[in-house]
Amino acid sequence: MRVRLLGTGAADGWPQAFCRCDSCTVQRAGGVLRVPTSALVDEALLVDGNADSPGAATRAGADLAGVRHLLVSHAHVDHLAPQLLLFRSWVSQEPIDVVGPAPVIEACRPWVAPDAPVRWIETRVGDEIELGRYRVRVLPANHRVLADGDAVLYDVLGPDGGRLLWGCDTGPWEPEWFETVRDADFDVVVLEQTFGDAGQVSDGHLHLDSFAELVAGLRGVGAATAATEVLAVHLSHHNPPEPELAARLAAAGARPGRDGELVTGRPAGPRRPAYGRPMTARDDRPLVVAMGISGTGKSAVGRAAAERLGVPYADGDDYHPQSNIAKMAAGVPLTDEDRWPWLEDVAGWLADHQATGGVIACSALKRVYRDLLRRGADRVGFLHLVGDHDLIQERMEKRDHFMPPTLLASQESTLEPLQDDELGWELDITPSIEQIVDEFVERAGLHQVDRPTG
Repeated sequence: MRVRLLGTGAADGWPQAFCRCDSCTVQRAGGVLRVPTSALVDEALLVDGNADSPGAATRAGADLAGVRHLLVSHAHVDHLAPQLLLFRSWVSQEPIDVVGPAPVIEACRPWVAPDAPVRWIETRVGDEIELGRYRVRVLPANHRVLADGDAVLYDVLGPDGGRLLWGCDTGPWEPEWFETVRDADFDVVVLEQTFGDAGQVSDGHLHLDSFAELVAGLRGVGAATAATEVLAVHLSHHNPPEPELAARLAAAGARPGRDGELVTGRPAGPRRPAYGRPMTARDDRPLVVAMGISGTGKSAVGRAAAERLGVPYADGDDYHPQSNIAKMAAGVPLTDEDRWPWLEDVAGWLADHQATGGVIACSALKRVYRDLLRRGADRVGFLHLVGDHDLIQERMEKRDHFMPPTLLASQESTLEPLQDDELGWELDITPSIEQIVDEFVERAGLHQVDRPTG
């Protein structure tokens, strides 16, 4: 799970634009600037998207083009900007889920057309919701807009098994609350800490002492462990300047979140093993993506693997729109915006072939691209073809393909290798195609319908 903190400040940000207190002055001088809190999870799920979120994403070198789920804790303006749905509709008609308490849904509906591809999901405490490949549990918050229950917190389980507690906004919890997250073993806890040394100014927010008590409560029930990344957000100028704040939070086993930072939680390990393991018994009709940079032989190996396994084959290049092909042929690297529609079509092919199995060749260079491909078919495995730069360069120069050798460096810089929690196998391209397929079938534990005999 990859959590991009777009903002980590309170409603009025920190430093507060109208303020010259010592805290704001020091933060301003140090260039430590915070806009209202929001986060982007795996580039697919936007949490508490507010008016500052688009600009914050741009400053962080990210974008919101892949967002398919908007998850909102409550309808205060620093947590909800319904106009984002309008702005999105100007460039995308991709479906989106809008999830939150009733006032959130009511605030958003006027901003979209009646026939817009929006799924409205009204949340209540105790609900469990499926959002694509995410499972979301709705937790109570000690916070309110106008009535009890109109603000909630979220327990988000990602497709890789990563788990996030979104604890913003809330005041202190009663002892029984902690039972709702007993043994949750969160990877990342994003928890508000608004009032610093000002004390309990509001029952609906935390200060430094109550934050520390709440974190200790999470650790007491196994919701947070030594491996959990605990981040303080919704920070205001009531806090001490950054160096002192960091030291105070460290004493509680936490740290201040920073605008734009990418948090990945603990490395995948024995809790969620996947990389390099055999497929399971239910994968006798396997779904496989032959992935890697251009020139590694994805099409040839993918086609041979499909023939060996007796399943359909497709080439992801066939799903590129002509605009993408023209751009690559001209030596211009594709952007994420170029790739998303293409990846959605590849994901659709995988979803359509869950019953039959299949192999498709697709570069799948980034983790977030592979997460998208897994949405409709979570059992998909990735056959990652890797090789020496010079060998790949030589192959690209000899072949007739729209992708020119000049884009090899761009492909290599974009590539994110398979992570430990992804089902996949890395195979070297030096051997023959037949030998590569032999190794793949053996390592994946797959049944062959056509095993070569000579």
